[in-house]
Amino acid sequence: MRWAAPWSRSSAPPIRPATAPSPPATRWCGACPPARPATGASAPATRGSWPRSRLERSSGRSTGGSPPPRAVTGLPSRLRVPLGWAAGIVVLVLARPSPLSLALGLPLALLGEAVRLWASGHIEKTKALATGGPYAHTRNPLYVGSLLMALGATVAAASPWVALAVALYLLAFYPSVVREEADFLARKFALEYAAWAGAVPLFLPRLTPAGPRASRFDWARVRANREWRAALAVPLIVVLLLARWRLAGL
Repeated sequence: MRWAAPWSRSSAPPIRPATAPSPPATRWCGACPPARPATGASAPATRGSWPRSRLERSSGRSTGGSPPPRAVTGLPSRLRVPLGWAAGIVVLVLARPSPLSLALGLPLALLGEAVRLWASGHIEKTKALATGGPYAHTRNPLYVGSLLMALGATVAAASPWVALAVALYLLAFYPSVVREEADFLARKFALEYAAWAGAVPLFLPRLTPAGPRASRFDWARVRANREWRAALAVPLIVVLLLARWRLAGL
């Protein structure tokens, strides 16, 4: 009796011989770097992170050259500049200047702008801690210069109401802004800031320089920090107060 079908003719699929894995593709250019596998889009920044590019585009100026990012600044920092313009209008309206008051106030305003210009030449925003020049005398030379300019405008205005308005503005904004920027710099430049803060006062200048004194003055930084805007404010204030004096005499 013959079998119905031999095993060689079975309906099962034929067994294929095992094959070795294919060798890697030959590189035709020995000097070329190996191809890298394609990667997907970079992962989005985690919540709460702050990209460096945003830091570099931040517009404010800091006491040590590193302004706090706009997203983490407090309300006083955001309102300081627009309300400063409003305070300037109040000064012009309430001012009662005279040639003598202008002669007394102008030197103070010029001294304040000179301090600001000196400080602006040391600031590198978000890149380095400014510790040389005026920053070896006070950690806030920009605000010291602004205070001198405000005092000069107050003297030139020759009005007690102007003095009251300027004092309220300075007390409302400067203490909180100075503390906010000090906290930011202490976080960003921990060791450098600790050494600097241990030798240089926060606001009132010391007579002799102290601290690391690592930064150097550069006119390119003055231009980059757009200090020309504050410099133009001095002659503008003088012209406006002169006009106010002439109008009051009519």
